[in-house]
Amino acid sequence: MASLILVGITWNYWVALACRALGGALNRNIGAIQTMVSELIGRPEHEPRAYAIIPFVWSIGTIIGPTIQGLLAKPTEGYSSLFPADGLFG
Repeated sequence: MASLILVGITWNYWVALACRALGGALNRNIGAIQTMVSELIGRPEHEPRAYAIIPFVWSIGTIIGPTIQGLLAKPTEGYSSLFPADGLFG
């Protein structure tokens, strides 16, 4: 989180790149995902296939997540019938 905040407030491309690299180096999501997969897979012969799917699912998530975020940005402007301007999201 600190890495992303630094990227957001940085003044220089190279500093932003270094902060992003630091965030990637300190990322522990892959270890947690591998642990979760090993605990959820009941049969050991299915583990290699499950581990092979992880990069695919990760890539799809990095595409779909920002897409959903973009669609839901400023909901009072994009979906004014569902989110009134004087409501919580206004």
